[in-house]
Amino acid sequence: MAESQVALESLMCASRGWENVKASDLAHRTVQKSRRRPLERARIEYEARSAETQARGSKYRNVRVVVNGERFDSQREAAYWQGLLARQAAGEITHLERQVHIPLYCPIMAPDGFPIPGSTSQVATYVADFTWVESGKTVICDAKGKRLPMYTLKKRWLYAQNGIAILEV
Repeated sequence: MAESQVALESLMCASRGWENVKASDLAHRTVQKSRRRPLERARIEYEARSAETQARGSKYRNVRVVVNGERFDSQREAAYWQGLLARQAAGEITHLERQVHIPLYCPIMAPDGFPIPGSTSQVATYVADFTWVESGKTVICDAKGKRLPMYTLKKRWLYAQNGIAILEV
C-alpha cells in the first residue's frame, strides 16, 4: 500500500486534476503494454472498423463497387462512368477524367475590409467525380444521391469563383 501511495503522490504532483483521486480508485486499473508494433495495432483497428462498417452498411446506403479495377463510391457513379467511356469512344467528348481536385480560393482582405487586388488564399478543395470537354466547354459532373450542405456550399462557391455550373446526375 505504501508503494501505491508514493506512486499516487508523484502522479498528483505531475498532473493537475488528480487531487481527489485515491489509491483505491486506481487499484483496479492495470496498464497493459502491447507487444505489437504501433503500425500493426493501427492496421488491426482499421480492419476492425472496416468489418464493422461493412456489417452495418453505409450511412447513405450507397454500395461501393469495383469496375475494371477502378473503385467507385456508388453504383450510380460506376454506371455513369461506363456511359461516359462509351461517349468518349464514340468521339462525343474528350479529356475525360475522374476525381479531379479543384481548389477553391478566398480573397485576402485588407485591414480596411476591402479585398487586396490579386491576392487570394486556398481555403478548400472540391473533388469533382467527372470532368470532360464537350463542344469546347469544360463540363464538371457529380453523381449525387443526396445533396449535403458542404456539397451545396462548394457548388455555389465554384460557380461564383469560376462561373462553372456542376451537372448533377
